[in-house]
Amino acid sequence: MKIALVNITGLLILFFAIPACNNSGTDNNNSTIGVQTIDSVAIDSNRLTTSIQQQEEEDYTKRNINLSVPEWRAFQQTYHMVNPSEKMNEKITGDFNSDGKSEIIFMVPPVEDTVTKDAFQECIGGCNSYLVSSESTMMILKVHSNLGGEIKNIGDLDGDGGDDIMVYPSWWQSNWNSYRIYSYNHQTNQWSYLIEPVSIFANELEKKISFVKKSQQHGFISAYNSIADIDGNVNSGYKDFKIIK
Repeated sequence: MKIALVNITGLLILFFAIPACNNSGTDNNNSTIGVQTIDSVAIDSNRLTTSIQQQEEEDYTKRNINLSVPEWRAFQQTYHMVNPSEKMNEKITGDFNSDGKSEIIFMVPPVEDTVTKDAFQECIGGCNSYLVSSESTMMILKVHSNLGGEIKNIGDLDGDGGDDIMVYPSWWQSNWNSYRIYSYNHQTNQWSYLIEPVSIFANELEKKISFVKKSQQHGFISAYNSIADIDGNVNSGYKDFKIIK
């Protein structure tokens, strides 16, 4: 995970480049597990970008996240992307397509733009990462607004027979981000969001807990999320999120 220092440049980046956070997961009725106080700079920046985040969040799960193998190869050739086997900054193993066999999923980061070096153009072909399977029949998962980040096999949460994936993206910002849960549908041969992106305060990631787990409520997943109140306190706890797959 990459956390940027907060400074004047960082504030500009946070304002313009922050990925959408899960504003819908801000129900104060959640049981609070941890409370922390974050600096006023982060809170002020969060307020400034609220309207932008909400606008992005509206279409967040509607973005195209699937690339066919031919599309992926064409993309690699156009932007000189590395072969996944040559740069495995993150990889996980599991049965993600429900075929009874294990696959390896590699995360391929974007190509750094070493010429422009503009804070908003630091990647060639877009600042997105790609999850590529060792099983060539599977679609490539496009993780929007991600410079690298972490991926985890979180098991079969939706009961479809295949393991699901949690991605915690790396982006230009300070202490807030939204982790994402993806599931593969072996019938449609497509990746999809299992639940909407879940906002989390960075320090919470250090806890040795399961950030997502099965809910007692049918059709929901229980996910650990964070919200900040007007006084700057960060409240974190589990909340049920509806399965949208």
